[in-house]
Amino acid sequence: ITSFILIMIESTVIEIFFNFIALQFINDLDNLAFKLGTEGIMGGNIQKGCNNVSDTSYFTVSHFRRKLPLVVIFLSVLGLWTWIYVLQQNGRFVTETIEVQMSDEINPALA
Repeated sequence: ITSFILIMIESTVIEIFFNFIALQFINDLDNLAFKLGTEGIMGGNIQKGCNNVSDTSYFTVSHFRRKLPLVVIFLSVLGLWTWIYVLQQNGRFVTETIEVQMSDEINPALA
């Protein structure tokens, strides 16, 4: 979600690049602070908290149940892509005529 928002709010590629660099820098600072906290450099209470977070376990679903929604989405997108490809090959999106109107600011008589 964060990546999507960063991409949508910026207007140039260089701004997006700088935002991702800043995000990576903040991520590295967070990892460094956690590492220092785990080693006890920031104090005993922080070390206990870091160890509690490190030792926390959580419930995970089976491998198949976790991958099933991704497989369904992938097959849906692949099916839609195939349908559009077949329509393109059959000439569904081909137009008979193309109208072009160009204005000539240097010599308006040519327009």
